[in-house]
Amino acid sequence: MKHPSTPIYILDTNVLLHLFRNDEIGKNLENRFHFTQLAERPLLSSITVGEILGISYTNKWSLQKIETLMDYLTEFVIVNAGEPEVCRAYAEIYADLRNHGQFPGENDAWIAATAKAAGAILITCDKDFDNLTPKHIKQIFIESQNTQK
Repeated sequence: MKHPSTPIYILDTNVLLHLFRNDEIGKNLENRFHFTQLAERPLLSSITVGEILGISYTNKWSLQKIETLMDYLTEFVIVNAGEPEVCRAYAEIYADLRNHGQFPGENDAWIAATAKAAGAILITCDKDFDNLTPKHIKQIFIESQNTQK
């Protein structure tokens, strides 16, 4: 049984990229959150998996680096964006934002919906989710310069 104070984290694509690269920001993230030591493995939306694979193809990563990425992804719990709870959360977020004249990025809305459905705290390096907090999701913003998706 999970201890009530143990948070569940879901990672935005930019955070996953920093962790995979093991760059300075990625090392700081691991030192701060100890993702590799958590009993509750961090979550990834299936949308995040698609985004990071898109980055790898766009940047023409080698087959070996893509295979390393695929192995790395097994360290996380991947939540299918098509799950009914995620779809309901997406509909709530979509309707709320549209009713307030806001038009979120589709991928960000799906990632946020996954966080909402899972009751997870989103860790991100960009401000794309600010209009969703605290009403729909909780987030931890990590400052990074030149964050590349």
